[in-house]
Amino acid sequence: MKDKNTAFFYIGIMFSLFLTLVFAPITSLFIQILLFLATLLMAYNAYYMYKRAAYIKSDSPFEDFFTSK
Repeated sequence: MKDKNTAFFYIGIMFSLFLTLVFAPITSLFIQILLFLATLLMAYNAYYMYKRAAYIKSDSPFEDFFTSK
């Protein structure tokens, strides 16, 4: 299930990609562009998952996570 913990994990991956992009001695422009795009993609996925996290609001243990309320 995608939830806030997964979003926080993606944020950690995004920061590690960003730090790699900034501090690693990468001379290839192609690799730098790929790292930048991967960082943006991880940031977007983390933001999307954080905002769309499913919360159990009822007492039912069989909550349907795929329907919106």
